[in-house]
Amino acid sequence: MGAARRWLRKVSRPGGMLADGWPHGLARDKTECGGVACGVNSGVARPDADHRSSGTPAPERWEGRSTSGPADMDEPRRGVAGERITPQEPVMPKDHDFKCLVRARMARTGERYTQARAVLVAQRGAPDPLVSDRTRSVLGQLADTGLAESGRRYLERLPGPQRRAAAIEGLDHPDWRVRRTSARLLDTVDLTAESAAALTRALDDGHPQVRRQAVHALTCEQCKPNGCVVDVRPLFERAIGDRSSLVRSMVYHVCNIHLSHHQWAIDLIARVAAADPSAKLRASADGELRHMRERWESDDRRRELPPDLVRKTERHAGRWVAIRDGRIAAVEYGRHGGEFRRELEAGASRYWVAPPGVRRPRIP
Repeated sequence: MGAARRWLRKVSRPGGMLADGWPHGLARDKTECGGVACGVNSGVARPDADHRSSGTPAPERWEGRSTSGPADMDEPRRGVAGERITPQEPVMPKDHDFKCLVRARMARTGERYTQARAVLVAQRGAPDPLVSDRTRSVLGQLADTGLAESGRRYLERLPGPQRRAAAIEGLDHPDWRVRRTSARLLDTVDLTAESAAALTRALDDGHPQVRRQAVHALTCEQCKPNGCVVDVRPLFERAIGDRSSLVRSMVYHVCNIHLSHHQWAIDLIARVAAADPSAKLRASADGELRHMRERWESDDRRRELPPDLVRKTERHAGRWVAIRDGRIAAVEYGRHGGEFRRELEAGASRYWVAPPGVRRPRIP
């Protein structure tokens, strides 16, 4: 507790106390707004006190039309727990030149659209907002197993920039549970230079759960709104030698599921199969290498089929197809492979279809 209090004192504003005197609990039921009790998240804005007390009419934009809500009022908007939300400047300019910049980078680097866009957003985006005292208090509650779940849900509801700023701060917390959840929160927002640097530092964290989550947050494109922009190869080549099997297994599974079209990722899988301290990981990696050889040998046989049939199979890139009587009898789609299995039992031959543009790798 002493370390947590010192961390909270370090990141809090001068004075040592939270600004609203609310160090515990997730959210209060009511708060006082100008002496009148109102809901924390009521979203009701009030005209300026001068207009109300002096009888002066409200600004002209209040007259003659309906307002659209808190965003159209003079009073700042408030978040789920009542803290003020600082508006962020839009990333996309009105003249749409940003798309031209993205496509120019795609042509120059060969990146996909989401990757190139994420890089440019990180370069030109406004800085993340400051972490409010209330959000900082909820961060500290992640260390309490009884409050961690409600605290995590609250943080997940924050807007992306505020969530990212809170998670970056949480990665420096003395409790490993706070650091682990903070890394998990960064998994669902776009990476910036600051968040990528914080996660890279977390790869040296003293707790394996934090290191494991940092590996995932840095590399999983599926969880990010606009994909990843970090070059994962040097990170993976470093993390595959981690002393914890939890971290090594995360590296192995990401290489196996998402990166198996890269030769360096296959080399890492072969390294796990040959020398990983975990017998379970060695067996899993060895089996995956056998499956890779089977797929590519099957693709070689597929290319020897009649040309018209080869062209038809290429519509199903990355999948197994069942060929019987000179036609495609079935295609394997994950767990729903009942028809595919029945065709194989009836005498069909199966062939794997390599994705277009993917060269056959060297499989040790």
